[in-house]
Amino acid sequence: FPSHDSIRVEVKSAYTLLEEFIEKYEELLNDDMLEDLDKIMERVDGYYLLFNFSGNFLIFGLLHGWRMTTMQKRVLNYCHRVLEEQLLQVYNFSLNQTAQQKQDLDSVILKSNNGILLHDLRSDWVDDLYLLMGKAYFYQQKFDSAFDVFQYINYNFQPRDKDDAGFEKTIGSNLNSSGNVFTVSTREKKISKHIPARNDALLWIAKTTMEMGQLDEARGMLETLSRDKFFPKRLKNSLFECKGDLFYRSRQYDSAAFYLGKSQSALENNAERSRRSFLVAQLYSLAGKLQESDSSFEKAISLTTIILPLSTQSL
Repeated sequence: FPSHDSIRVEVKSAYTLLEEFIEKYEELLNDDMLEDLDKIMERVDGYYLLFNFSGNFLIFGLLHGWRMTTMQKRVLNYCHRVLEEQLLQVYNFSLNQTAQQKQDLDSVILKSNNGILLHDLRSDWVDDLYLLMGKAYFYQQKFDSAFDVFQYINYNFQPRDKDDAGFEKTIGSNLNSSGNVFTVSTREKKISKHIPARNDALLWIAKTTMEMGQLDEARGMLETLSRDKFFPKRLKNSLFECKGDLFYRSRQYDSAAFYLGKSQSALENNAERSRRSFLVAQLYSLAGKLQESDSSFEKAISLTTIILPLSTQSL
């Protein structure tokens, strides 16, 4: 068992609960319906078992050398699977829903395109218009088009000296005078009124490749940006969020919880922070980190505003 006394007690309690559950429903669990454990759990108080211990304790014990019966493992695996199904999504919206707003997103693309074509291409805002266009394609789930737009920003709006004008530059190479294999982002000047959109586009490239299922490419980009000394502080929270999303998709729950927890300060309001804290608690729970999970659940509770009905408020 873990060295912490309280955790040891909780692990033992969970093990006892599992034993009592299996003993109580031994005949039903040994029935021919065992292959369809979902239906069995609907007929018994399986959800009572599920919510009284999240499976973490037993997983923790399994990792520490418990010898478990086949029945114990099957019930445990069921609980763990249901917990994964109950995980909140990283973002509070679905791309399937945003893709339904086709008319509005087409309007964004059209207006961005008009802004690019009707104005001087040397304007400071052209890269922002391309970024807006790429985001619209992304929310339409046209990931190939979004990727092309973000890559266009990456290659064509990288820092250039006067001597580099008109010549192709190699990004992430020592051949590039303004960068090398460790520096791919655009260095932002504090005195400049305009913030280059290229650094944002690099993050959106990672987001898009994740949606395309290319997790290794996304991981390479995010790790490069994490080590880039010129990557701006204003995007650090967004970088943490992207890394958390990557680990979430990879089912590396402890790392996902760590990075999503670090990104909370960038969220708009307490409702969003509460939701993110709850997700972090779920992830730590699945990773077997009980103290961190409890702490995040408490944080979620503290950030939650309970709106009472008017009849209750009058009391």
